[in-house]
Amino acid sequence: MSPEQRYPEPTVGALIFDPDGRLCLLRSHKWAGKYVVPGGHVELGETLEAALHREVAEETGLAISDVYLLQVQEFVFDPAFWRPRHFIFFDYVCHTDRTDVWLNDEAQDFVWVTPDEALTLPIEPYTEKAIRTYLAQQAREPRAAAVEGNGVLQSPTGAGSPSPALQARYAHTNLIARDWRALARFYETVFGCVPVPPERDLAGPAMDAGTGLPGAHVRGLHLRLPGHGDQGPTLEVFSYDELADRPATAVNRPGLGHVAFAVGDVAAARDAVLAAGGRPVGEVVTVEVAGGARVTWCYVADPEGNVIELQSWSR
Repeated sequence: MSPEQRYPEPTVGALIFDPDGRLCLLRSHKWAGKYVVPGGHVELGETLEAALHREVAEETGLAISDVYLLQVQEFVFDPAFWRPRHFIFFDYVCHTDRTDVWLNDEAQDFVWVTPDEALTLPIEPYTEKAIRTYLAQQAREPRAAAVEGNGVLQSPTGAGSPSPALQARYAHTNLIARDWRALARFYETVFGCVPVPPERDLAGPAMDAGTGLPGAHVRGLHLRLPGHGDQGPTLEVFSYDELADRPATAVNRPGLGHVAFAVGDVAAARDAVLAAGGRPVGEVVTVEVAGGARVTWCYVADPEGNVIELQSWSR
């Protein structure tokens, strides 16, 4: 136990979204130079939301609105922080109509990124959990699908949330392969995808009706995609006994364009794809996006010609 602390310390954290749906993250020396959400301790006599407004203003200069509690986390002497502390984290979601951040000495840098982009950055684990909780909540109970210029989230029709009958969650992407075992082995070897049993071997009247193909016979399996846990989305790699003609590989072909993987080193990942039987599509390039973040990326193709994007985000 820390000699400086007799009781757990309540702290607040803010997932702040701008009018474009981007999240504000700060790089902090207190968290080994990783990105965190703005926030801090609750003062004696202060409510949680009052502390949130104060800490956000002190660390970023931003005014926030549309505040709601996302989750509570326990932090018990985790070495992720620069000194031993016992915190109780109250994580909030909120919004701002500005993006001009004024840092104090608590952080060394900031970035505005989408939640998905944030997960490719070096973020500390409690911020990562908060972002993943937010994304899971949006999948279960979407608060909004569009962001109006005033920073208040609205549904596409302006008439509230979607019907409870459509609680959508992204499940999988399907690839139709000439040789499903060989293609699955490629994604396991290069990207660390993990097979999810059982293997599929499907035929019969239901498959004929569902696919619209008389005599349909499908075999294959699902691969768990890396970075999203045991309940994350999968890559469904299937083969049909009879295959339609395949058009030439092209990144601008209508329909499914590509699958993307965030990697630590794009050039090294590109080399790994090529060594495993893939082929190049474009060159490795780096571009800067709004908010000052930079993405290095390239397109390659797997052994059957499906386009893959390799990407790495930095500040």
